Amino acid sequence: MTKNLLLFRLLLLLLLPCSSGAQQFLRGRIFDRSDNRVLFPATVQNRSRSHYNTSDQGGNYKIQAAPGDTVLIAYLGYQPDTVIVNGQLLSTITDIHLKPASSQLSEVKV
Repeated sequence: MTKNLLLFRLLLLLLLPCSSGAQQFLRGRIFDRSDNRVLFPATVQNRSRSHYNTSDQGGNYKIQAAPGDTVLIAYLGYQPDTVIVNGQLLSTITDIHLKPASSQLSEVKV
């Protein structure tokens, strides 16, 4: 009987993190820092949880995240940006302004 009770408690402890409640999302829009132009489709990657998404035509993004997660935002021709998620970011709109990459190709050889 004691062995069954111990096994039940162990199982309960293992399942407890799975039932932590509603999913939380980091959301906002992605812009060019120099002229506030909307960037799409920018890649949004939660590196802590291996979740990926892209921004839509309005620059809007939404990705599942939790406090402490690292989210990478990237767009071709721009320097990527990293956001460390905290509880406050999950309850507000988090707009991202990416800076154009400084290096440009001067010549292309085929």
